[in-house]
Amino acid sequence: MVYPNLDGYRLSNPPHTTITILLEGNTVGAIQRLEVTDEKHISGWAGRARIDRRNLGDIFTLSMPRTSAQRVPLDILITDRVIKKDNDKPYNVRTQIKNVWISEIPTSYTADDFVIFDQLKWEAEEIHYHPALILDEEIIKDIIE
Repeated sequence: MVYPNLDGYRLSNPPHTTITILLEGNTVGAIQRLEVTDEKHISGWAGRARIDRRNLGDIFTLSMPRTSAQRVPLDILITDRVIKKDNDKPYNVRTQIKNVWISEIPTSYTADDFVIFDQLKWEAEEIHYHPALILDEEIIKDIIE
């Protein structure tokens, strides 16, 4: 992800990025690849997205996901790890894509606990950039170990 102002920070090495799908602030899935286009309107695609099967009824009116059956918008949260140059402390930089509506679901597969989408096309209403947030020391310990 490219951020408008990373003066004083560098990306962590190795890079650490997570992309999660949120429903009303709760994580309900994850995305492996993401492309965002922000021209006349915000749109993109998500590759190898998965949604927890237990949440399908909260998102869609039907038991299998269909674009016409989506009843609430989702959010996509991108979290990148950056390191502050002057003290080497890790921080998270977050970008949240708000009010995401799925516009196309070409293929989906089911696993025991998840529905997996090879590619989802989507449109969104807005993008919010959240500056670096310091990580809790316990989280850092868990990540390093």
